[in-house]
Amino acid sequence: MEEKMKFSSTAVAFGSCADRYVLGGYSPQKRFEEMLGAAKKVPDLEGVELIGGWQLTDTNAHQVVKKVTDSGLKVSMIIPELWSSAKWGQGSFAANDQKIIEEGLKLFKSKE
Repeated sequence: MEEKMKFSSTAVAFGSCADRYVLGGYSPQKRFEEMLGAAKKVPDLEGVELIGGWQLTDTNAHQVVKKVTDSGLKVSMIIPELWSSAKWGQGSFAANDQKIIEEGLKLFKSKE
């Protein structure tokens, strides 16, 4: 019996899609609920990946997860934001600077 493949996408793929070439994004900024609405329209998409520090914080985690599940999707992954700042340029968990490693671990670990 063949198992059905499961698909997810980062929530930001349904946002303005900013990148290193167009930092402001290719379309107007969207609220998180709008991103979920767009994600819900993708056939066979079952989950969204959230970026810690962007969509998900220590103070809003329960509310954000509830919004995702209420939309009919699942949280498939939480991605620690360890790339968008110059301080991560030489790595995070494997950096040569112990302070950077500790900062990365602090962001990675849940406070709950």
